[in-house]
Amino acid sequence: MDSYAKNKAKCIIHILTLRLDIMPCDAFRKLGVSKKVNELTEKSIVCPYCGEVLEVLIDSTDLDEQYIEDCQVCCKPINFIVSEGNDGEITVSVYTDDDTF
Repeated sequence: MDSYAKNKAKCIIHILTLRLDIMPCDAFRKLGVSKKVNELTEKSIVCPYCGEVLEVLIDSTDLDEQYIEDCQVCCKPINFIVSEGNDGEITVSVYTDDDTF
């Protein structure tokens, strides 16, 4: 495959990736693609180190999971615990490495 064909293929893949979040469910099924792109929820958290309010994207498939993400401001590691509240709302708890949870 020459470089022109490779670049064209990369562009097509990039365009498809960008369009996945606005495609109807039927289009996802026809392509055999999961709707995981639409399962992201934006939440506001407060960094437990610097106190800065941050907007983070939470993947709803991470329920009852713990993971670490660095603060976008102070770069310290924030421990995230994602859970589902009684009302079905996704809740996010954040802790420092020194906190017990």
